[in-house]
Amino acid sequence: MPEGITYLDMKRMLVAQIPPGLYRIESHTQFHRKDQFLGGDPTLLEQYYDKGFFLNPLEIETWGKALAISLPTLWLRWQFALHGHAVPMKASEYRQILDSWKLKPGSTENVQIQMALVGTEMCIVFLDRNRLMQASIIPKYPTTTESMGVWYDTSLAPCPILNFPAFKYNLLLPQNQEDLRDQSQSTTVYTHLTDTKYNHLWNGIGTSHAVEILHLAGIHPEEKMQNIWGKISLKKKLIKTIDQYFIMAQLPKIHS
Repeated sequence: MPEGITYLDMKRMLVAQIPPGLYRIESHTQFHRKDQFLGGDPTLLEQYYDKGFFLNPLEIETWGKALAISLPTLWLRWQFALHGHAVPMKASEYRQILDSWKLKPGSTENVQIQMALVGTEMCIVFLDRNRLMQASIIPKYPTTTESMGVWYDTSLAPCPILNFPAFKYNLLLPQNQEDLRDQSQSTTVYTHLTDTKYNHLWNGIGTSHAVEILHLAGIHPEEKMQNIWGKISLKKKLIKTIDQYFIMAQLPKIHS
């Protein structure tokens, strides 16, 4: 995530700049990783490659480190990781980037756009130079092979921005408490907060968020997580600071 930006901010930016209207999907597989699509059948997206669909930006959703685009028959979910984000972009700028790929094919200088939702004037562009983002296709309606469910991944922790009480409750579950106090682990608190393998605990906390949260809490990033979780005062301070940080994140941004 860009420094100081939350996933809710990302949604706000898209809603503010992307007009409702007809869009189509353009997928740039040269910038996909082998396991780019984590769940669902990616061929379901093909119906939206050439045929335009109506996009209402107010139906864009966020939960934890994920953002979902509402398509007529399915949800397109992107799970973000380091330096991955979705940005609004003028269609003319997007076309200039595509033209630059032709001038310098295979260049490391090329902007690595994995996918774009392309409208007449504006686009939503998904890009990640590290190719760590993963997409999932979630049908909105039951099919013969998949049942209908919520668009976000329920195996991950609740979103600290949208439902902090549930986020805190998940942290304090006995099994999670035991894992966090595990003395056989030597993971630093910063790594624990930001590594995607701990998203079942800290989903929604990006790298810049972790830096600011630890600074506000007065906790050194290299402190071991089991040491923090073994001290009631430090554990309470960390949880309280996460809550305070995301309360501030939801306040309207004031630009001078």
